[in-house]
Amino acid sequence: MDLGISGKWALVCGASKGLGLGCARALVQEGVNVLMVARGTEALQAAAAQLIDSFASQNGAIVQWLATDITTEAGRAAVLAQRAEFDIVVTNAGGPPTGDFRNFERDDWIRALDANMLTPIALIKATVDGMAAKGVTINNLLPCAFDTERLQSIFQGAAAKTAQPVDTVAAARRNTIPAKRFGSIDEFGAICAFLCSQQAGYMTGQNVLADGGAYPGTF
Repeated sequence: MDLGISGKWALVCGASKGLGLGCARALVQEGVNVLMVARGTEALQAAAAQLIDSFASQNGAIVQWLATDITTEAGRAAVLAQRAEFDIVVTNAGGPPTGDFRNFERDDWIRALDANMLTPIALIKATVDGMAAKGVTINNLLPCAFDTERLQSIFQGAAAKTAQPVDTVAAARRNTIPAKRFGSIDEFGAICAFLCSQQAGYMTGQNVLADGGAYPGTF
């Protein structure tokens, strides 16, 4: 299926690995030009090179990358200095560190809010006027347990706390999911690409839950 987004420009945050990389990969496969942003230079550069070699070299998509902290004003300014207008903005960020909330200080909570609420708001403010002229839609893609480094770090933390093997912790978590497996980053990316597509142009303001049936409800 042609999603009708080839040649458009996308900003994908947290794009060096995990769900952000899955989104970037799916969009580049569709011929979307992507600016990949993440903090780690080495991982980001390697991810961008892989997308260029695997897809962009074949379909002509442009893949750019910028290693910066998008949660800071300076980081956002650097991104917008490289490119000010986008057709697609994926405001992905890694979750806060695992641990006991009793040990989290105020700065820890502020960093979490900066990454997952205030930064998306700032990026929307910076790009929405140009996107509104193209009929922009806004949707939330809500992941449950996907096979990422963060999920593995959660399992490792739980294993250390309970003195169980990591595999045992992972299996117990997997068994709570009706699909009996964890999602893949490529599955997540495919849903993202669809929500950005012309076919999803009549969907807006939706919370799209990707959880393998884990949520015990109908809406």
